[in-house]
Amino acid sequence: IVGCTLVNNTAHETGGMWLRPTTSTVSTSIFWNNSDVNGTYHQAQLSGTRASRCCIFRLWDTIPGEDPIDPEKFPYCFDLDPQFSGTSIFTLRATSPCLDAGDRTAFPPSAFQRDAAGGNRFVDDAAPDTGLGPVPLPDIGSFERQRPEG
Repeated sequence: IVGCTLVNNTAHETGGMWLRPTTSTVSTSIFWNNSDVNGTYHQAQLSGTRASRCCIFRLWDTIPGEDPIDPEKFPYCFDLDPQFSGTSIFTLRATSPCLDAGDRTAFPPSAFQRDAAGGNRFVDDAAPDTGLGPVPLPDIGSFERQRPEG
């Protein structure tokens, strides 16, 4: 799972991200404000899967009766507000911690040249380059913040 945005979803249990035991990776994605049917925000249940450079709502919350989240399974992940600029399309504001914070090496070289809105996928802007790989670095999530015209 690379360069995705999953926001405001409800699931029966563990809303947001639940993956069966696997060796898959999750990278450069946003999981925000997802809940179970009871309104509980347990975002991440991983077993054998690693998530890196993701923005995950309430990532470090511990599920009652479960072990705490292992930070080694979530390198460079954070639970800061991604600062969406709108409610229907989840583009990022200029102050978002997700800007230029993704992992470019997670994207196959021949694919993903466009974001979910059809804009350029790799755009360098004024944000600090905190991600991984050659610049320009991708923004975390489905939408790349495009340079303003002018």
